[in-house]
Amino acid sequence: MASLTLKQLESYEEFYACEELQKMVWRFTDREVMPTHFLLSIQNEGNAMNYGAFLEGVEDGPTSLDGKTLVGWLFGYPVIVPPGEAGGKLAFRFYSDMMGVLPRYQSKRIGYRLKLAQREFVLNLGLDWVVWTYDPLFSKNAHLNIARLGAVSHMYIEDAYGDMPGIYAGLPTDRFQVDWWIASERVARRVSGEEQPPTWEEALGSGAALINPASWKDGAPRPAESWSLPQNAPDEPALVEIPPDFQALKEQDMELALAWRLHTREIMKAAFSTGYEVVDYIFRRGNPPRGMYLLESRREWRS
Repeated sequence: MASLTLKQLESYEEFYACEELQKMVWRFTDREVMPTHFLLSIQNEGNAMNYGAFLEGVEDGPTSLDGKTLVGWLFGYPVIVPPGEAGGKLAFRFYSDMMGVLPRYQSKRIGYRLKLAQREFVLNLGLDWVVWTYDPLFSKNAHLNIARLGAVSHMYIEDAYGDMPGIYAGLPTDRFQVDWWIASERVARRVSGEEQPPTWEEALGSGAALINPASWKDGAPRPAESWSLPQNAPDEPALVEIPPDFQALKEQDMELALAWRLHTREIMKAAFSTGYEVVDYIFRRGNPPRGMYLLESRREWRS
């Protein structure tokens, strides 16, 4: 890959290229795109992060300008923590609003590098807590957010954004809200590569029960007909299976995709209300490949 540079967006032209990137990544229409004037105004207030990932010496499509191409973008800003989560005190955390990488440049660690830059940016603000949402059935996002970055989740938001176009069209927009404790030992070990997610065999060997094993028919995973949380929940770890490639499944069979949405919604809401949280995502290569979340009893991760 050509030289990659990460930097704060500055010029009108760079922000306009960001509009084009949103259309290409999420297939948004003009109505859904976060516009240049908004991104500029919120950044001018200070402490917002509008980072672009630029390939130098490459001009490739509508996000190109002055001998470089905007291939990735990350946008976030500090917010006040809801009083109920802050013990009634005034506190701040950082909200990571959007991150996208052009489809042809995905799986090249660009998103990972943007998130590491965000960690450094937020630590320099004096904050240690970053939150964002993502579709819990998107396995690539689960791998990045949970397995590689060390974020955790105990909040399931049902149909968070209502009907959306583009890659989200046709299904309820359910989301995990993740907590990324960027000053913690857990996150430091994950981003340094010192700690890796367990393998499926290691998770089973540690006593985790797979509570919803998928069946396969005509090359597609089917959700389990029944499931139950472990008898000693949440003290006993659990594994929750999701499709290994939900985007492809959705394009092939929308009815099956909806079945997976409702199936995992029911499980995750029950698990979180019982005291579980998502602490890892495990991907097992093979025929067929398998993907699953590891759930354990909720704990304090801040330090």
